[in-house]
Amino acid sequence: MREYTVVTKKVEAMQIAALRDVVENYREVGPLFQELFAEIGKTRLAPTGPSFAMYYDEGYKEKDVDVEVAVPVHDGKAQLTGRVKARKLEGEQVASLTRVGPYDDFTPAYQALMDWIKANGYRINGPNREIYLIGPEANIPPEQYVTELQFPITKS
Repeated sequence: MREYTVVTKKVEAMQIAALRDVVENYREVGPLFQELFAEIGKTRLAPTGPSFAMYYDEGYKEKDVDVEVAVPVHDGKAQLTGRVKARKLEGEQVASLTRVGPYDDFTPAYQALMDWIKANGYRINGPNREIYLIGPEANIPPEQYVTELQFPITKS
């Protein structure tokens, strides 16, 4: 079993371009990112950090996954159209860990993060985030992808 290092940190508020939808399953999140990046490409918004997904369901779901895909941007006042919206994401305290590997099995990392949160007297306070630090765009094997998992937390 892999060991993970969990840290707490403050995530600063940021302006994002985002698209929220309920998709059939987790494999259907990719097309949402394609739609998001097509829209921000049309408006010439410049991403200011890595893309991420926020999952609004409590726990893992086999189907009907409520997800928001997003990317930080400089200016939320651009003329976004369609389903992509600009908004401010508030800052918050999170418990975080970084994992290396493909996107197909986050379960052990999520379990380690949730166990740490409970063991250290915190509770989850909002949707979790998967921040895709290094992924397919780097033209590397999936075993080398780097993803940060975050849960917003408050003391119990």
